[in-house]
Amino acid sequence: MKLLIYTPLMRLYGRALQSILRLKWDGPVDVVFARGDDSTCPRDNYAKVVAKYQRGRDILLAGDYDAMLTVEDDMIVPPDAAQRLWATGADVAYGLYVWRRDRNHLWSAYTEL
Repeated sequence: MKLLIYTPLMRLYGRALQSILRLKWDGPVDVVFARGDDSTCPRDNYAKVVAKYQRGRDILLAGDYDAMLTVEDDMIVPPDAAQRLWATGADVAYGLYVWRRDRNHLWSAYTEL
């Protein structure tokens, strides 16, 4: 099983980078860090993020990948995150994101799609 790990960057956090590079996977892995304010990205920050995710989608579809894991540039993920998400057998799975700036440690998860 070939995995694409894709991270759209605005900044680069050391602990997040370490956690991404320590992810375990039984098979080939390509890691892509999408940097930049290049000319293909609009000036609006949200549009830049969307453009980077679209670039990740294009890389996925152009490659021979079995799965794609997107990790934000400030997420610290456990080493077995990719394996655990794959093990769900779901077409789309996501982990729980806890807001780091919130004193109450609120989490971001949708109960409905």
